[in-house]
Amino acid sequence: MRVKTSKKRKSFITAAEELFLNQDYASVTIDAIVKTSKSSKPTFYNYFKSKDDLFEAYIIDSAQDFMNELNEIITFTTTIDKTLYQLGLTYINKLLSPHIIALNKLVIGESKRQPEIVKIYFEQGVMKVVSTFIYVMEKAVKTRVLQDESPSVLAKYFKALCEAEFQELALWGQKLTWTEEEIHKQTETAVKHFLKIYGV
Repeated sequence: MRVKTSKKRKSFITAAEELFLNQDYASVTIDAIVKTSKSSKPTFYNYFKSKDDLFEAYIIDSAQDFMNELNEIITFTTTIDKTLYQLGLTYINKLLSPHIIALNKLVIGESKRQPEIVKIYFEQGVMKVVSTFIYVMEKAVKTRVLQDESPSVLAKYFKALCEAEFQELALWGQKLTWTEEEIHKQTETAVKHFLKIYGV
């Protein structure tokens, strides 16, 4: 009986990430993943049912890493503007990372040929991150530092304000680098406009 280990599982995910982000999804084969991870097909199938299953694991792990980063900086012992600023700043920096830009392009590029990976990415990636924003908004509404609005609505609006200046430029390759000053300024602007509408 083969014993599963987190190290071996991670080796497949790391290999898949390298291949997925440098090739189109359809052209990545299980043989290539096995070769890159220096493993074997029987071992691969001991961990994953298919390439889609591996992709889902990769997205879940990436989303969890991102949520861990967000959760580390979230604190409710400070003022709401500072909490939102830290949340927004961390999110924007991650959004503009080469890894996330490449992953977004991969999913969009494969959306017609591989609609299942879009579903996986949306459910296990995008919505998991949104859930962290919702958690912050729920706490803020309960402690009455934000208006009594749906936490989901608040989360999506604040997330959109954070993305406004950057996402399309990055996604379409029109601008790939920003200064810390630009990122800080956009974060401050997002917080300012959000609290102007929903602050108490």
